[in-house]
Amino acid sequence: MKTLSKATLGASILAASSSAFATGFFYDVGVAGSAGTGFDANTLTGVAQQFAFSANTESVQFDDDGNPGLTVGDSFVDSGNAYINGLIASAIIDDEGLDSLGGYELTATWTGLSGTVTAFDGVNQTTTYDSGTVISFYLDTALNRNDNGSLGLGDDTGYGDGTKVLELTILGGTGSNLFSGGAFVSGSSIIFGEITFALEDFFFFDSNGDGIADTSADSDANDLLDGGIIALSWNLDQNTDNVVVGPGDPLNSELFTVLSDHNGSIDFTVAVPEPGTLALMGLGLLGMGGLARRRVR
Repeated sequence: MKTLSKATLGASILAASSSAFATGFFYDVGVAGSAGTGFDANTLTGVAQQFAFSANTESVQFDDDGNPGLTVGDSFVDSGNAYINGLIASAIIDDEGLDSLGGYELTATWTGLSGTVTAFDGVNQTTTYDSGTVISFYLDTALNRNDNGSLGLGDDTGYGDGTKVLELTILGGTGSNLFSGGAFVSGSSIIFGEITFALEDFFFFDSNGDGIADTSADSDANDLLDGGIIALSWNLDQNTDNVVVGPGDPLNSELFTVLSDHNGSIDFTVAVPEPGTLALMGLGLLGMGGLARRRVR
């Protein structure tokens, strides 16, 4: 119940706002130490609408109720590494050398993203995600990210190196998965949350909507966080591929493990609340914080 309550509360920030809209964004790689390899002399990317990403994850499905097999109420925990492999825009965009020689890479890491099975008929499964997990993004001028051609995180290298530039904290979300013969086949999810850290002068929103990357006219995400007058949210939409399912540890109440690859996109939403709305929602979130469940195994 906690997951739904906090997820609903997060969504309410947007629903109660006088305006809520997906917004373009851009960033300055020079602030994080990259010289950039763009179309012009500056180190600003063009304005994008979404991040495109790929990810490598490990998930553990637990048996929480003691009933045989996977049932409603069972929980899972997910950890992963990801990298941004493109900026999605309506036209060709200056990405300042993203994943290119002389440029930079953007990677992300997270651990302990938990959730619960809400429905399962043997083929189709739905889930909800718990709040609290932090996804941290790093810009690195050394292009050393490597998953060594295999699933799982054990031999991944180069993720989380460099300068931390952005932090996204999950508020909730939903997932939909497909099983065949009792084995996990594929899935997708939509997760939403809030921006809880942004390197100063790095990440900007195209707040005037003109499609031009202009740090003097647009909004620094770091300044918006300090101001507390605008709710910032993000949505992650992903698909699951290349699935390898393995046995879990029954002594730890594990049903099975899943190693998989993912690809998808992230977009950002800016919500400008009615007067007083954000303050009220903030008090609600503060109260909810004490309800967060932490799995200890």
